[in-house]
This record gives sequence, C-alpha cells and structure tokens, in this order.
Amino acid sequence: MKSSFRKTIAVLAVLSCALLLAACAKKTRQASGIMDSPEHHYEVGQRALDDNNLQQAAEEFQLALELDPGFGPALAGKGLVSVMQGGDFDDGLSLVKNGLHKADGTQQKLAALTAEIRLYTEGLKRGEVSEYKALTEAKNAYRAGIHSDKGNLALSYYMGEAYLQALDFESAEKMFAAVKYSQRMEKAGIRFREKTDARWELLQKAKRAAPNSIVGKKIVLVDELSRADMAGLLVEELNVARFFGRTQTPEASTFQAPPSNQIVRKADTAPTDTEHHPLKADIDQVIEFGVQGLQQNPDGSFTPDMPLTKAEIAMIFQDIILRATGKDMLATEFIGQKSPFADVRNDQPYFNAVMVCTTRGLLEADKRSGLFKPGASVPGVDALLYIKELKAELNPF
Repeated sequence: MKSSFRKTIAVLAVLSCALLLAACAKKTRQASGIMDSPEHHYEVGQRALDDNNLQQAAEEFQLALELDPGFGPALAGKGLVSVMQGGDFDDGLSLVKNGLHKADGTQQKLAALTAEIRLYTEGLKRGEVSEYKALTEAKNAYRAGIHSDKGNLALSYYMGEAYLQALDFESAEKMFAAVKYSQRMEKAGIRFREKTDARWELLQKAKRAAPNSIVGKKIVLVDELSRADMAGLLVEELNVARFFGRTQTPEASTFQAPPSNQIVRKADTAPTDTEHHPLKADIDQVIEFGVQGLQQNPDGSFTPDMPLTKAEIAMIFQDIILRATGKDMLATEFIGQKSPFADVRNDQPYFNAVMVCTTRGLLEADKRSGLFKPGASVPGVDALLYIKELKAELNPF
C-alpha cells in the first residue's frame, strides 16, 4: 500500500516538473500566414544584411526564431548581426556555433558556415581577433562547406572578403575569380554579381597601384580617403620628405588663400586630436613640412578622419610638385584660362591646381560625364593610383 502511494507521489512530481518546465519554456509564436515562416524571414534578413541594414536583419532573424527557436540559419545570422552592431564577439560566436549545431540539412549548414566566415572577418576588422586566428577559423569553415558543396558562391565570396581584410590580395583575387567566372554566376542575383565585380575591380586597381607599405595596403580597403590616410600615403608611399626636406616653402600661393588668421602653414603646437591616432607619426611629419591642404586648423586640431575631396588632393599634389621642381610659376600657370570642366570655374581657388594635375595625367575627370567633381570624396585605392602617377611624375627629381 505504501509502495503504491510512493509511486503515485513520484509520478505526480514528475508531471508537475514537466508542466512547470513547459510553462517556463519560451513559447513559440504562431505563424500568421504562409509567408510568415522561419525560412522566409531568414531570407529577408539576409537581403537586409547584404544591404547593410543591420537593424532590419536583426528583426527578421528574431521573427524567424520566434517561430522556431532552433532554426539554425537564423541563430547564426543573429550572432553575426549582433557582432556587426558592436556586440560581444564571443556571444556572437556562441550563437553562430549553436546555429551550426542545429542546422538541419546541407543548405542550413552552408548558411551557418558562411556566417562563421563573416563573423571572423568582422572580428579581424574590429581588431578583436588576430589575423592568424581569423584566417585559420575562416578557412576551416570554408573547407567544411565546400566538402558539401564545392562550387558554393557565398562561401568563396566571403572567404575572399576574409583574405581581403587580412591584406592577402593574391588569395582574395583567387577567391573572387572563382566566383566571378563560375558557371553558377548566370543564376546568381544581379546584386551578388555587382558586388563580386566591385571587389574584382578593387583588386585589379590594387594590383596596378602595388602599395609598398602596410599603410598603403590598408588604405586599399578605405571607402573615403581621410586627411590621416593622405598623410600616411605621402610619408609611407611617396616618401615626401625627400622633397620637403630640401626646399623652403614656395612664396607663390597655390590658390587664393584665406585670410592669414584662418590658416596655419606650420603650427607651433601639436594637434589636439591626433595623440592616439595610429598614423600620428605621419600626421606630425606632414604638419612639420607644411604640406598645403594638410595644415592644422585654426583651433589646433587636425581632424584626421575628415574625408578629403578631389579638389583638396589637387592642391596637395600641386604643392608637392612646386616643392620638388622649384618651379613656383606653376602656381599661376593656368590663371585666366578657360576651364575645360563645367563644374570647375576658373575663379575657383583650386582651379590652377586642378589644371596642373589633370594636364599631367595625375587626376582625371569622370569619363562618362566629363565633370571633374571637385567636391567628391576619393576611395583609398584610387588615391593609391594617383600617388603612383605622382611618383612617376617626380621620379627625375
């Protein structure tokens, strides 16, 4: 009798625990229609991620997980997005690994492995993972993926991105070539083809520019050249000291200068905003030389991260040419002439500099519109090509 009673109590205890766990467990959301599925929300999230719309991507992955908390691709996607939004790397990695573990079938596994490659690339970009660690883990994920699908385009593309971030341009080019010339590209979406072509073009430009320094290689990846980036290129790639170290500041102005109280040729005090900048030594050197267009601001700052425009690059290049050649008359060579560019008037302060650079083939107008676009920012790889042309121009000096 007592034994039977104990068994009944035990059964009731087990049932109570099960009911309690079920009550505490996270309830899944009921689908509101055919399109309200984990797969659909994941695909929408992926498209948002490709457009760099991280907030929408996070929301879509969360909607997928509300329907199926164990949906592997969404777990991996959520981990990747959280890191791209600035979240903890290890937490994001844990989600990606969990997504890989719960992936159901080859396609879900491939999605999770692609997310893992992208995660380590992001970690390398943020400086939270060493180059060795990032490439090792990314290559492991890549090999695991191509074991299941040898010609997978996403795996190869994002492995190319990993190599690119590690500044291994040769390996990156091989990966992007495998994608660009794959027979599968005919069925790939137009946006995937476009971003592959963009990366291919970037690497072809980088190959022509052939940067010698680590600074130069890093600038290949820069979307908008900054004042600090230009300082780095002038010092590391052009060796501008050989021109500025042997000459005095030209008396002729390279453009219509602002009033003297608004511009500082050489400052007596160090910049107020470059103390911890990775290119501080290069910035200090161009300030010491008084490179036109890269002076300190009146308030003592340098604004190292401010993007440079094409017009400003023209003025910088003109100043370097003047210093290298000693031909001060170049500063006014084109004054009074008609401008060949509809968007550069001949009374603009940078007109002469634009003409000095374009007539020497150092800078060029947009081939399609014929406009110079003086206010446009400049991609890092284009700036490297400009520097290469300037080096050739100044080679005799």
